Amino acid sequence: MRVDLPTIGPETVRRAEAAGLAGIAIGAGAAILLERERVAASADAAGLFVVGIAPYAVPLHGPDPRSAPVLRVVGRRAPTPSERRDIVIGRELAGVLRGHAAGRASLLSREHVLAVSGSLPLPAFIAAQGRATTWGRSSWGGRRGVLVVDGNEGDNEPPEQCLDRDLFKAALENGLAGIVVLAALPDGERGNEIVAWANEAGVFLMCLATEP
Repeated sequence: MRVDLPTIGPETVRRAEAAGLAGIAIGAGAAILLERERVAASADAAGLFVVGIAPYAVPLHGPDPRSAPVLRVVGRRAPTPSERRDIVIGRELAGVLRGHAAGRASLLSREHVLAVSGSLPLPAFIAAQGRATTWGRSSWGGRRGVLVVDGNEGDNEPPEQCLDRDLFKAALENGLAGIVVLAALPDGERGNEIVAWANEAGVFLMCLATEP
C-alpha cells in the first residue's frame, strides 16, 4: 500500500463491462482514480456503478484470533508460506461471510480472493473458476489456489460431507494447491478415506486439530 496503490481508470471500466460485471468498488481514500470524468461517463454509458467503500472497521464477533482453534495438515503435502497467508485471509473471510450468510467457501490465490461460493456444490464451484489466476496471470504450470470451507454448519450439510471424491477430483483437474476445512476431520475409516483422496489428487488438506 506504500508503493503500489490500487488504480482504476477508463480502461478498468471497459474491461469490467467486457467481463459482464455489475460495477467497480474501490477503497475510499486507499486507491487512485485516473481521469475521473471519463470514468464516470464511461461507467454511466455502460450501466456500471463505481463506488468507494470505507475501510472495514466493525470488529468481528468471535474469539480472539490468537486463541482460535489450530489448523493441522493431514496427508502428504503441506502448504507453502504463500499459501499459508491465503489460508489466514480465507479464515478471516469465513467469519465475515458467516455473519452475512453470504457463502460458506472461498477460493484464494496470492493473497487475493478470487471467488466466494454461492449455491453451487463445491466441485462445480471449483470447476466454474478454472485454474486459479490473479491479475490475468496463468498458474505458469504449477498448482495455485486454496479453497477454504467454513466449518459452521448452520443450514448447510456437515463440513465433512463436502469432502467427497468429486471435490478432490475437481481440485486435481483445476490445478488447486489445497483445501482447508474449518472443522475437525472425521475419525476412523471416513477420515482415512478423505486423506487418501487428498493424497491421490496431490493437494494439501488442512482441518481443525481435535482436542488432545
